[in-house]
Amino acid sequence: GMMPGILGNAYVPEHPYLAGLFMAFLSGAVVFVLTLPGFVTWIVGFLPHFLKIATIVGMGLFLAFVGMVDVGLVVPATGDGGSILELGDLTSWIIWLSLLNCVLIATLEYFKITGSLLMCIAIVSILYFVISQAWPTQIVSVPALQDPFLIFNVDMIAHLPLQTTIESIISFVLIAFLDVSGVTYAIASICGLIGHQETLAAFQKSAFIGTSIGTMVAAMFGCSPIIVCIETSSGAAAGARTGLSAVMIAIYFFLAMFLGPVIGDVPAAATSPVLVFIGTLMMGE
Repeated sequence: GMMPGILGNAYVPEHPYLAGLFMAFLSGAVVFVLTLPGFVTWIVGFLPHFLKIATIVGMGLFLAFVGMVDVGLVVPATGDGGSILELGDLTSWIIWLSLLNCVLIATLEYFKITGSLLMCIAIVSILYFVISQAWPTQIVSVPALQDPFLIFNVDMIAHLPLQTTIESIISFVLIAFLDVSGVTYAIASICGLIGHQETLAAFQKSAFIGTSIGTMVAAMFGCSPIIVCIETSSGAAAGARTGLSAVMIAIYFFLAMFLGPVIGDVPAAATSPVLVFIGTLMMGE
């Protein structure tokens, strides 16, 4: 599955956002042109094995860390000991609800219950709403879309600093290259495809084509560059292999455009333990 990448939002803050979106559009075009003849996948094939494994473990650590931070289990250190991080407030019921969710996920996965991750998210969300009484107050909203041709303003393009434009495009291309190659390798590892080089190469090429086209379309509608989101490895962990899960992700993203308010109310205690679980799986690879 793919989604707008947060990292791309921070690269050109000193310029008007339309200029940044135009640079993102150009970077998507560059990746698309490099992918069609197989140049990108050729480079990926030469990456050393230890670097690919390190990428999987690093992403797993990061994913688990994000999950722990989201629920407050890990917080910035406030003491004088020089530590960067410390444990959060263990008297918080949200932390204990998150830990209960971790145990529930591990139990259902042990017994190989289909759809266990979604079941845990639903169960813990209901528990959270019952305890906090903070039930969603709005369910549906109509999304606002930007004029897709705003980024092609001739006057704006003519005044773009050439050096900054080139640096930004190169940075976006490198982010896409490293992110997509690393995440696809990690997902392929979960699916057991590492030994099937032709299948892996085809998978990575389709991912690069999808992200590059998605980046161009997203830039036209006001979104940052598209990446392969590591969170969707939960689908691979649940048994997804044929690509149907990607179709379902697309359908759910479309529905999420209109169900933003209620989806935004889903608590971190329900979703973050899933990140911790998937991160642990990736570190175990």
